[in-house]
Parts: sequence; structure tokens; C-alpha cells
Amino acid sequence: MRKKPRSTIKKEDLINTHNRALRFLNDEITEEEYFSINLDSENKNTIAWPELYFLQLEMDKLSSLFKKLTIHNRCSLLLTYEIIGMSHNELNEKYGLVKDQLRKLIGKLKINTKKSSSVKIRKINGPRSVPYETVAFLSVIARVTPNYFLKEDISNEEWSTDHFEHLPDSKLTADELIEFLRSKLKREDDNHDYDIDKIKDGAGDDQFELIEKTVDGIDLAFEEIDTIEGEDEISHDIRGITLKISPTVELFLRIEELNKGIVIEVFNKGLEIQVFIDLLNLLSEFNIVMVGYVNTVISTQKNFTLVIKNENPVCLPVGFHHLPYFYKST
Repeated sequence: MRKKPRSTIKKEDLINTHNRALRFLNDEITEEEYFSINLDSENKNTIAWPELYFLQLEMDKLSSLFKKLTIHNRCSLLLTYEIIGMSHNELNEKYGLVKDQLRKLIGKLKINTKKSSSVKIRKINGPRSVPYETVAFLSVIARVTPNYFLKEDISNEEWSTDHFEHLPDSKLTADELIEFLRSKLKREDDNHDYDIDKIKDGAGDDQFELIEKTVDGIDLAFEEIDTIEGEDEISHDIRGITLKISPTVELFLRIEELNKGIVIEVFNKGLEIQVFIDLLNLLSEFNIVMVGYVNTVISTQKNFTLVIKNENPVCLPVGFHHLPYFYKST
């Protein structure tokens, strides 16, 4: 179960931390200064990174931040609650991810100098090694490619879905996907068909126009979270799925269940709109209440996204862009 989101962030703290990130991007402060202990407006230490919520609305700046950081500090931010919505304890409890492996990624693993079990030459793998399966899973959660965790230089990184091959139990048929979603949701009786002609007619040149970037936008990002803050714990699960939607087409999906609502992102590069329509129609028995996209740190990649809701409030991804011209035919 997911614990309650962090306490409400004061606007002045958000402004201060956001400005500090911009100062780092503009070479006004060093990386060490940027990662120094934070002080909020009440001079209390905090390990939160609230500016990451805001930067997810300014994805070009978040992308520049990740590229500018050294690898361990980049991994530190990629594995924050603000980016993945889970703590390290939750990653361990939910998925068995070894904390030492997470600490290794962020460069905070203290090496035990005691002599380990002897080997003839050198030990390659061990409990502190980070399996590629773990990196692949973390990449799905954080909406990046594995090289963001593995390479120092990501300046020319391109979008890829090759890591889905390394996710355990990720391949599902259409029937298996539907059964999986039924197990997470209360089934809806209404069927909805999506008309590609209406979608194309409604889609203009501003299809991916960015929403206004203001401090008040963060309040909107938290709007759905605030509706469920009264609960001590809420269900939360993220899974990477490879779906063979036709004999020749595979879809690479990030499926997030939060508070019994479902957000499905399509990670495919250069996704054809008809294939996305096929996915919508495949899932027509469910209550799809919103369709849109989520930007990624790679500017050429936008993940088409659909939101399935039951009786509970739905927590949308930070930076979700609604596409209102996805009409439902009657």
C-alpha cells in the first residue's frame, strides 16, 4: 500500500527550490551547492525536492538538469519520491528491490572492507550488484531509458523500449491484459468506441501545445492527490507490459494503478494513431475517462496516455496533457 503523499509544499519553498535549480542550470551555482542540505522557509532541513514537480511541467528544463548532473546525482533525483511516487522502502517492500542496489546507483553504498568469500580471480556479481532487470524496471517507473542510470554522458540519448525485453513476466496477450485490469478495477458495463476520423478532425497543429508554466500550476498538479490525502494508505503499483496487439505490432505499456484507478502510457516510439485507437477499443469495456499524453525527458518522445477510473478519484501524472478532441462515438 502507498503511504500518504508528502505534506503540502509551501509556495515560497517551491519558488526557492525551483530558482535554485535554474541557477544551477545557468552555472550560477555548482552541482555540490545544488545538492547541499536544503533549508525551507522555516529554516528546517528537508530532503524533499519539490522543484521536480514543477520541472515535470517544464520538461525541457528537467531534461537539461539530468544531462548536466553527474551520474550518481542524476540517479538520486530519478529515484526521488517526486519523480517515481515511491520511497526506497516501498520499492523494497513491493518489489523486493535490494536497498544496497539502490544505494549503489546513487553512489551512497559504503563498501565493506572486510575480506569476503575467496574467489580465484575477482568477484563480478553479488548482492550489491545492480541487475539489468532492476535498471529496466526503474527506467519504466521513471519514464527514462536505462542509460540514464548507467551512463555518465546522455547528451545524445534517444528513446528506446529495448529494456522491456528484460522485465520479468512482462509479455501479455490481449485477453491476459484485460483480465489483469479487471483484477484491479471494478468492471464497467458501458462499451465505448473511438472514431479515428473524429480524432483526426479535432487534432490541430497545437496537438502538443504545452500548458502554461506558473507556480499555480503546481496546485493543479496536486489537486487529485489532495482528494485522497485523508486515507492513511492507498494502493499503488506500476508494471511494464509488452502487449502484442496484432500479429505485427507490439505495444510497450507503463501501467500504473493508484487508488484503484489506472493510468496506461504507451512507450512506443513513433506510435501511429490508429494503433492507439486499437488499444482504446480493446479496452472499451473499461471506463476510460480521459485521453492525453505525457512528455518525457527526450523531447521527441511523448507517451500517449489513457486514464481508467472507477468510483475513486484518479491521480493523474504530473504534467499530463489532456487531448479533449478524442471524442466518443454514440
